[in-house]
Amino acid sequence: MTGRERTSLGRRLVGRDLVDRSLFDLGRRVGRLVNRGLLAVPVVRAEEHPDMDAARQSLEAARDHLKAAGHEYGGHRKTALERVNQALEQIRLGLASAGSVEKKVERREQGLQRREQRIEKRIDNMKQRQQRMGEH
Repeated sequence: MTGRERTSLGRRLVGRDLVDRSLFDLGRRVGRLVNRGLLAVPVVRAEEHPDMDAARQSLEAARDHLKAAGHEYGGHRKTALERVNQALEQIRLGLASAGSVEKKVERREQGLQRREQRIEKRIDNMKQRQQRMGEH
């Protein structure tokens, strides 16, 4: 084997070692992301909120009954009606908050999917480089 052939073989071995090491490092990074829950995050979507909806309906019924009741309760009916309206407003705000949380989770999930695609593309590129180096 000539000196030139040994140098060429050495470069290929060193190059292959670098690719293998890079793939190993990339695999470790992917593993860390999975362990931290940043990849393949199971997302629980609350498309419906049956308990909150049932509470809203009950409060609306209570409000209707309070409005229909007489005025002979020494101001307590009025206070109860105000509190029911406050509770209905809190339910409305809670449902709006749940909707914004779901949107945040969805955006995060989309970002993680893009990250996962980039990582998979890098792995594929490194494998292709490794194959090309093996051909030379």
